[in-house]
Amino acid sequence: MTPNHEREESGAGSPRRRARSIALSAGAGVLLIVAGAALGWAGAKVFVPTPAVEDASYTLVTVEEGSVSGHVAVNTRAQWAEHPAARNLMSGTVTSVSASAGQEITAGTVMYAVDLRPVVVMKGTTPAFRTMQSGDRGTDVAQLQTFLIEAGFLDGEADGVWAWATTAAVREWQSAAKLPIDGVADLGEVLFVAELPARLTVDASTIAPGAMVAGGEAGLVRLDAAPAFTIPVSDTQAATLPDDARVEITAPDGETWTAKISSRTALADGQVDLVLAGEEDAPICGDGCAQIPTGEGLLLVSRVITVEQTDGLVVPSSAVLTLPDGQTVLVDAEGTQHPVTVLSGARGLTAIDGVEPGLQVRAPAEIP
Repeated sequence: MTPNHEREESGAGSPRRRARSIALSAGAGVLLIVAGAALGWAGAKVFVPTPAVEDASYTLVTVEEGSVSGHVAVNTRAQWAEHPAARNLMSGTVTSVSASAGQEITAGTVMYAVDLRPVVVMKGTTPAFRTMQSGDRGTDVAQLQTFLIEAGFLDGEADGVWAWATTAAVREWQSAAKLPIDGVADLGEVLFVAELPARLTVDASTIAPGAMVAGGEAGLVRLDAAPAFTIPVSDTQAATLPDDARVEITAPDGETWTAKISSRTALADGQVDLVLAGEEDAPICGDGCAQIPTGEGLLLVSRVITVEQTDGLVVPSSAVLTLPDGQTVLVDAEGTQHPVTVLSGARGLTAIDGVEPGLQVRAPAEIP
């Protein structure tokens, strides 16, 4: 039984063999389907048309309306030069300071006060040195009389003799100026300076509210007609900035002051001060010089104009080609050369003339 049974199982027509054949056929079919799918995927990848590769040696840019300018950002130092003008002659506590830095001072202005006693400035080359009162004579008295005459408080001439008319004029002036009325100019209440009107201020190192003064210390300082404006740079940077270049300075109040580079001062450690001047030698700060404090001054945001603004047709600088004969051209997509005149260039742009806006040219320019 057993042998016959095994033969039946192993025969070609046996159920086991038929099942095995069906399984093999199904597996082959699956493999065939997978292979077909893979072939289809590969075919899709292989046979999709490849996009054309453009010539990457240049791009086309359009000639357009625009502007070209160049500048370098810098800081400008604005600082007053100070010159001793008169010494303080009072002793006590500075109770107030009236004159602001950079202000133009005229004769009769109260500059500061010590123990509430005002200190008034007047014009004269003889320094104040004593109390002036009735019976005194001298050039200091004549200087006081000149002030009283010019202010309309005294008639006659400045003869240097303090008589009753001078006393009456002093009292009248004191009343009008809201000063203590006593007809006497006490020591230190009047200070004489050589020139008025002038830009005067107090010496802040000695005259400040609350400061104690003994007399004899620095009192008034004279400022130049305008602050000095300089641009501190390295010698390397200085070499890139042309003489007479225009400089735009942002003032403390937001306005723009215009200057130009007039000279250069070499400093230590490879530093250079570019000295600025105003247009037609006018003060750079115009009527706004009082915005600059005395002492260390201010650093102001500025820019040196290296290329003045040019409006017109603009292209990238790489689109401009200089031929061996010196002619400058643009090259369009077909390789045709278009002669142009270069007007200016800065920051990778060039202003040109000689073509129409809208023309497309190669950048960088090249001749096929």
